[in-house]
Amino acid sequence: MQISPTLRNVGLGLAAGLIGTLAMTLGQKAEMALTERPPSNEPAQAVEKVGGFSVADEQSEQLLSTGVHFAYGIALGAGLAALDEVAEPARTALYFVATQVTGMAVLQALELDGKPSEWDGPTAAIDVGHHLVYAVVAGLAYTGGKRLLVGR
Repeated sequence: MQISPTLRNVGLGLAAGLIGTLAMTLGQKAEMALTERPPSNEPAQAVEKVGGFSVADEQSEQLLSTGVHFAYGIALGAGLAALDEVAEPARTALYFVATQVTGMAVLQALELDGKPSEWDGPTAAIDVGHHLVYAVVAGLAYTGGKRLLVGR
């Protein structure tokens, strides 16, 4: 059975999104250890706001945040498939911009506490840095996957 190129690319994008999310998460853990910043609950808050519910306690909210963070990062990987015809490094650059803007737009639209319009310089730099790690690692994973499977 032959898989269509589009389906293959979407699968590669989702896998690349997972790899990018893992790298971003490790970077966030290191940054939080250095800056003593607590973990963000914004992913859980977004789902709670959209879903019209609240989780019972802080531990549950953190677990929900982690799950949403990974689901969101993996799903965004499909964007790499949409940009498949764009040559590197432009594909990863466009992907970075798209993921950064998407994340900021969601926070702003949901009017969460950490909305980008209220960020100071260090907060913005940390957020951009984490998304840059995500996009570059996901972009490299996607390109590597394509080379392994297709030879391009």
